[in-house]
Amino acid sequence: MTPAPFRFLLAALLLILLTLLSPSRSHAAIANPTGIAWAPPATPGAIAGSAKVCSGQDLIYSVEAVAGAISYTWFVPNSWVITAGQGTRQLTVTAGSNGGIISVRAANNDGESGARELEAQLEKPLIQPSAIAGPASLCAGSRVKYKVEAAQGARSYTWNIPAGWAIVSGQGTTEVEVVAAAGGGIIQVIAANSCGQSTSSSLAVRAYPPVSNNQVQSNQAVCAGQQPQTLAGSVPSGGESIYTYLWESSTKGAAEGFIPAAGANNQQNYPPGALTETTWFRRKVVSADCQHISDAIMVKVLPVPAKPAIEQLGDKELKASMAGAAYEWWLNGVLLEQQTQIITIVKAGTYTVRVQNSEGCSSVLSDALEVVQQKEEEDVQPEEVIPDGVNIALRPGERQLILSSKEALPKALLLMTDLQGREVYRKEILQLNKPVALDLGRLPDGIYMLLLHTPDQYLKKKVLLQR
Repeated sequence: MTPAPFRFLLAALLLILLTLLSPSRSHAAIANPTGIAWAPPATPGAIAGSAKVCSGQDLIYSVEAVAGAISYTWFVPNSWVITAGQGTRQLTVTAGSNGGIISVRAANNDGESGARELEAQLEKPLIQPSAIAGPASLCAGSRVKYKVEAAQGARSYTWNIPAGWAIVSGQGTTEVEVVAAAGGGIIQVIAANSCGQSTSSSLAVRAYPPVSNNQVQSNQAVCAGQQPQTLAGSVPSGGESIYTYLWESSTKGAAEGFIPAAGANNQQNYPPGALTETTWFRRKVVSADCQHISDAIMVKVLPVPAKPAIEQLGDKELKASMAGAAYEWWLNGVLLEQQTQIITIVKAGTYTVRVQNSEGCSSVLSDALEVVQQKEEEDVQPEEVIPDGVNIALRPGERQLILSSKEALPKALLLMTDLQGREVYRKEILQLNKPVALDLGRLPDGIYMLLLHTPDQYLKKKVLLQR
């Protein structure tokens, strides 16, 4: 019996001899102590090639060479066309109208290997992107975003914008951020994948020039409780040439605390009401999607002296209770020439005083002080004094006194006293520039003295009231 080592050597020599004598055949053989075992090739390795394909696309798939294989059999999905390479390890195909399994088997004279597979998915045709979301009108210089919903199968998006506009970020995605320039045009987006591009979605846009020439004139100073002059705003430009206004006010400063101003705050100009503290004003102008806020102006509110009192110093002098820069003393409603804190008593009658500070703001009139008859009377006042251009008319049935003047009379004080000098009516008028009706219906019948005083002149007239 032949020993085992010699049997193995004999089998190996026989295998070599068969290979030399039969060059047209391929075998996969395994030598073992008991003899030679013939076998088909191993299953090919992974298929190289695209798993995402487009209908009509020319494609190449391949595998690495398998030891002992003499041919390769490829299978492709229905509707696909093999154009070259069947029987080799590299296949050229034209994709059809559907996806499916691509498989390959290696073969030799002793059989076929197992199949290696690759699933090919057919890219769907791209549909038009959704409507573009974003503002159709805006202000030049604005930074805004536009977006579409993701399109099925899309791999990227190409955005086109009007001339002069700039894409800040997002090109290639479903959302872009842009900076608009003046003018308009079309925003367009196209979806794309390896199979091609979709039809475009578009949005017509218009960018208006920024609002400009928004100015407010100018800083003011008023006494507490007074009404400032109307704040004048310029005629703006830019936008779509149609403007809305909003006046805002703040008592905190020129850069904070602004709220809508009180009153008629939506016009080109703004009339503030009486102020009790320093206030800043600004104007917001809106046109289309453009807006502009003016620089703030300040209306400074100056302090007003407190209400003074009158102290009588003996028989000869009167003193205002507080120091001031100037004084206005009144006797029976007639302004006296004395303008100091302490004055000489002119004659018996009703005295009042108003104090003015260094900023030109005046207090309210003091309470009246009745001075008794002095021993020495001076300067007997005429019974009636009516300046030129001033008219007085009494409507008996209506018990109304109509006072008018051809020339405007500033800082007018109207008083009525009875024959004993007691004040029965008082009215202060900042400026008498139109007829004033005095309602005297509550006064009993009798004779009264009407007094009108301004810084430059005074009026004195007796008035008879009777039913």
